[in-house]
Amino acid sequence: VYFQSDILPLLVSSCAIPGCHDAITHEEGIRMYDYQHIIQEVDPFDPGGSELVEVITETDPDDIMPPPPHDPLTPQQIQNIITWIQQGAQNNGCIGDCDTTNVTYSGSIAPLFDWKCTGCHGGSDPQGNLDFTTWASVNTVATDGRLAGAIQHAAGYEAMPPSGGMLPSCEIDMIMIWIQDGAPNN
Repeated sequence: VYFQSDILPLLVSSCAIPGCHDAITHEEGIRMYDYQHIIQEVDPFDPGGSELVEVITETDPDDIMPPPPHDPLTPQQIQNIITWIQQGAQNNGCIGDCDTTNVTYSGSIAPLFDWKCTGCHGGSDPQGNLDFTTWASVNTVATDGRLAGAIQHAAGYEAMPPSGGMLPSCEIDMIMIWIQDGAPNN
């Protein structure tokens, strides 16, 4: 499990959202958009001693993070965080796991959106009223230029992700290839 490709996107899309632990709001002084701040909530090699694990596994609905109405993390997402902490909670990444040779919605784009976007743009109340959980719901922003402008942080568009920097260049390339191919439902 790697921080840059597995943990950071998850925490940015689930925790560093407006009104929670983003750069502007930082509820209770907690910021969850970069390694420097996230590591303050973690005890490397000790998931049980890590505040982050405590709040994402909390059973009290008043204390669990993310709080309702936001969707809770899945068991697999929680396990990835625990594994990352057990590995030492390093600021690491993995190069070479991004393939732009055969980009499809079902094989490339939907999993990317599920991992990096639906924490904000999914569930019962998606941010900006933009739901990225189905092809039909994302097709309009893909074909009208808003998605490309947002992920490239172009002038006149709201930058996405909103905190934590840009998506890795290979992921931007995958999305742009899909858009340039007409954003097909394939």
